[in-house]
Amino acid sequence: MVHTWVFSAFAEIIDNANDPDVQATALKIDVEDIDNKPCLVFENNGAGMDREILHNMLSYGFCEKQARGTHQPIGRYGVGFKSGSMRIGTEALKYCGIHFLKPRMNIFIRGQKVKREDISKSLAYVYKDRYNPSWTERPIKITFGFDCGKDKSDDYGMMIYNRNRLIKAFERVGYQKKGDGKGKGVIGIAEADFLLPIHDKQNFQRDEKFKYEARRLRVIK
Repeated sequence: MVHTWVFSAFAEIIDNANDPDVQATALKIDVEDIDNKPCLVFENNGAGMDREILHNMLSYGFCEKQARGTHQPIGRYGVGFKSGSMRIGTEALKYCGIHFLKPRMNIFIRGQKVKREDISKSLAYVYKDRYNPSWTERPIKITFGFDCGKDKSDDYGMMIYNRNRLIKAFERVGYQKKGDGKGKGVIGIAEADFLLPIHDKQNFQRDEKFKYEARRLRVIK
């Protein structure tokens, strides 16, 4: 897949390592010199690929988007991340630290273990809400609060996860879109497993379920 944004590619590589048919417990990201050229190297300790899987992956136009056995395709259950405030470099550490709502594997960047960050535990003045759409078996929990360490930061809004993976980061809703300062510094966290990520894994399909979710988030004050 051609990625228009670097962290979308990061997200796909991380999820490939975490897929049920790979089951890696560690992912290493480093820079190595290959043929006198600096190369970004990703290495996980998962199950690897057999000859057929490798051949398919390298074949032009091959795309596997349906679940088969333990295979859960990234295109359907994958994750992307896009925010103008995120930058390459030290932000890669931050991104990898919040990629999973509940961490499932260790990630190392240039030999340094990425510190996992539970955003909900860093919030002050926490408010919890929930709603129960007719198409879900369990209520959707939403946690709001102020990030007391970043009161002047532009990194605020909704962190929306899908199947434990971050899809939308710092998505501003309601008052936060008006530009009058209301809602600044407030971060919300929700896991919306009923939404379906689009092909590039940077957003959700704009179906009726997404519209319902968006309306619900707008009315929370």
